[in-house]
Amino acid sequence: MKTMIAGLAIAGLAVSVMFTQHANASGYGACLAVGNQRNDYVTVTVDGFPDLKWTYAPGENLQTLFSNGRAIHSPNADGSFTIHENISGSGDNKYVTWTWHSDWTKNGQCDGTWEGELHY
Repeated sequence: MKTMIAGLAIAGLAVSVMFTQHANASGYGACLAVGNQRNDYVTVTVDGFPDLKWTYAPGENLQTLFSNGRAIHSPNADGSFTIHENISGSGDNKYVTWTWHSDWTKNGQCDGTWEGELHY
């Protein structure tokens, strides 16, 4: 009986971890919104979209990234994005604060959206 209860507890924990991961990353359905809290214009590219660039004015509020009228989705199974900036020395994702918003679905186009705020 103890083995069965322990097995159920482990199975329950595994299900909990699996759902937590999905809720935080959302896999290939995750979208990206970028805001610029810097005092400089910033041009960004995102891994998985080599031909696309987005430029943000200083202090520009969050904007969901679109291509051809469709929100872009994470190219990674874990739902992550890597942002590359045109500012020397900043590094990939070095000065980006990430926040997950499961309710930012863009009218069903996204399973949720990562907010990436560019800062110093």
